[in-house]
This record gives sequence, structure tokens and C-alpha cells, in this order.
Amino acid sequence: MKWLVGKPDFIETIQKPESSYYIYGNDEQHYDVEFRLVTGKVKRYLIASDKYEAAQGIS
Repeated sequence: MKWLVGKPDFIETIQKPESSYYIYGNDEQHYDVEFRLVTGKVKRYLIASDKYEAAQGIS
């Protein structure tokens, strides 16, 4: 995946389970990419745009 540069456009924090969602895109509900972080580590990512793909070719 071409890593996104800069700060996310939106950050959503959840208390239970404690985690943060880093959201990139113009709209929090219709985003391009979302990362779920738990204790500072990426646990999940969602690609919702054809602008990006993972190194394994996932898009």
C-alpha cells in the first residue's frame, strides 16, 4: 500500500474496546481509507476507494 502521508482527516476514539480509528478522506462517513489502532498498532484497515491498494494487490 502506498502509505498515506500526514495526519488523518478524522480520528474517532472508542472506549470499549479501547481503540482509535484514523480516517482519511473528505467525509467521515464516505472515506478513502480507515485504520483501526489498538495500543498503537494497526489491527485492521479498510480500503474504500480505488485510489489505494495493499502490497498484496488488494484494492
